[in-house]
Amino acid sequence: MRSEELRERILSFILSGNGSFDELATELFAYQFEHNPSYNRYCKHLGITPKTIKDWHHIPPVPTLAFKFFDLTCQPVEKARFIFISSGTTHGQYMRSRHYIFDERFYEAAASVWFKQHLLPDDAHMAFLILFPSHDELKNSSLAFMLDLLKSRFGSHGSANFVTNGRLLVSELIERLINACNSGEPVCILGTSLAMCELIEECERRRLHFELPHGSRIMDTGGFKGRRKEIPKTELYERYESVLGIPKWNIINEYGMAELSSQFYDGVVGIVSERTFKPPPWVRSIVVDPVTLNEVEDGFVGILRHYDLANFDSVMAIQTDDIAKKCADGFILLGRAGGSEARGCSLLAEEWSAVRGTA
Repeated sequence: MRSEELRERILSFILSGNGSFDELATELFAYQFEHNPSYNRYCKHLGITPKTIKDWHHIPPVPTLAFKFFDLTCQPVEKARFIFISSGTTHGQYMRSRHYIFDERFYEAAASVWFKQHLLPDDAHMAFLILFPSHDELKNSSLAFMLDLLKSRFGSHGSANFVTNGRLLVSELIERLINACNSGEPVCILGTSLAMCELIEECERRRLHFELPHGSRIMDTGGFKGRRKEIPKTELYERYESVLGIPKWNIINEYGMAELSSQFYDGVVGIVSERTFKPPPWVRSIVVDPVTLNEVEDGFVGILRHYDLANFDSVMAIQTDDIAKKCADGFILLGRAGGSEARGCSLLAEEWSAVRGTA
């Protein structure tokens, strides 16, 4: 099958749901096996080809570590439209994952469809107050790209970013919150947990408490990445509600990663949920045993693995270091695994080391 035809079929599947995940996944694996040189060598090293797999479960996953050392692309890197680089700070910028984007339509479609279903199920139209830099300021941030996209597609007049040059514009943001209360117009606040916490603490310091208009909502994402003491999500959401007047069922957490083109949400605005992340129809997420890498049963804890059709020109199967509890229809995110907790992932990394010399 011509790659352009497969490209359009997967885009249609993301936008409309028409198609078969298993069929598209196996065809996408064949495309990536043929056109992604590093991935091709890895699969051959494992003795796996498109002819030997039975379904999407057998597509070889790539450990996130591989994105730090290999250009995992199906096209020459110089043709990439964007390069998304992971935000990890442990080893510096040259040890971060690189995800090359050649056709942003996949990312845009995936981000828009799933965000709308979870944050805008009521088709509400409101200003987006973004506690994160714009994509113009952070060119290699997938989160900045996503938030700018959502602001342009769904945000009303008055939408704006409130982080610039690494600084949260707290006073300007508080003024916007006061204006929202006075006008009665709801707002959607989107940002990292770190920035949200900075806002909440400043409001607490100033003894400010808001009752933002009915329908206001929050999308927070990410953790504190070692920059401050971690605050449990339940406590953080209680403080959001106490300071901003936004009920917990209008506070939704987003989970994403630079190596993926799709995102996950732990609830739908207006619905009290058990905070379970559910993959979109074009993604399959499984929880695997940290030693054997076999899928665990419901209720058990393991390491997350994702199969993302929106990763068209890189690798669709990603083995993460994220710990999760498997649920019937999704997963509950628990944190990051250390080396001893994810020995199976370490073995995958060793397999990559075996082919690294020929990359």
